Amino acid sequence: MPGEIDPRRAARRYNPPEPVILTADRGREGVRLDRFVTDALHWRSRTAVQESILDGQVTLNGRPAKPSTRVRRGDSVAISPRPDLLPPFDPESVSLEILFEDPYLLAINKPPHLVVHPVSGHLRDNLLTVLDHRFKGMEGPLGPVVPRLGHRIDANTSGVLLITKQEEIRSRVARQFARRTVKKEYHAIVHGEPERDSFEVDAPIGRDMVPGSRTRREVRPDGLPSLTTVEVLERFGGFALVCARPHTGRTHQIRIHLAHAGHPLLADGLYGTGNRFTAADAGRRGGEEEILLDRHALHARRLVFVHPVSLETMTVEAPHPADLRAALDALRERAGGRNQGQ
Repeated sequence: MPGEIDPRRAARRYNPPEPVILTADRGREGVRLDRFVTDALHWRSRTAVQESILDGQVTLNGRPAKPSTRVRRGDSVAISPRPDLLPPFDPESVSLEILFEDPYLLAINKPPHLVVHPVSGHLRDNLLTVLDHRFKGMEGPLGPVVPRLGHRIDANTSGVLLITKQEEIRSRVARQFARRTVKKEYHAIVHGEPERDSFEVDAPIGRDMVPGSRTRREVRPDGLPSLTTVEVLERFGGFALVCARPHTGRTHQIRIHLAHAGHPLLADGLYGTGNRFTAADAGRRGGEEEILLDRHALHARRLVFVHPVSLETMTVEAPHPADLRAALDALRERAGGRNQGQ
């Protein structure tokens, strides 16, 4: 029977959506069970892994074991889900702004801070859980409705997100993304004003090799070819609103390329400086406590693709969310004040 766990410590635990099976090979013979699991889950501490073993979430050959147990060649180590560790989540509490919907597709204006698919720490509070709840038991023209992501955007990126309703439709949409025939436009607020009104960043992107940086990427000579074109839409004196069009689909591509060009996104703690943007940062007196953005200033503005059934060219646009509008209003106010003083 699983033991009780302090909710404040539960977030440190690895909680897979389905059982994970690890098999000990010849090179791991004699290693302690806790070390064996920690080496496999290198992003989790040994203490957290030991807790998982002690409460039965980790088993050795189907049975509970001590953290000090030595694994043998061929041993099977299973890490089981623990739904009781997950915080309560009501799918009805998430309101989705629908931009387009028909029997085959759904396009929404994804809000910031919403994880799109189940990952450790967000097995319930994610977009797919919300969509599964909404479409449960529904039938479409090609069979049961099974919502799947047509593509992905970061949890803290807002904007157009395309969802398919049947597997056959998902594969047709996936081919468009794979062939790079889908046109994507993002709006971003950046530090500094680019010298030119339009430019491109052609710089290869690869994994950051610094130990511990699992998600971070960087421009590196041996990276994958990556190209982004950028157009300045508005200047604010020290800041700018730009439209970025990625021609390749690398992880964090726009954020990396804009930072590489000397113009990191506002509130991008991973590739810029700081993880929030306040009214004071925008030049408003006494605005130190007014947080305008607590996530990177990136919004998927427009998506152009071919409808997988009608073959019609579709253009879906998403208006700016409230936090991005607030930041832009403050920057426009700042730029207006500067202009009046000149």
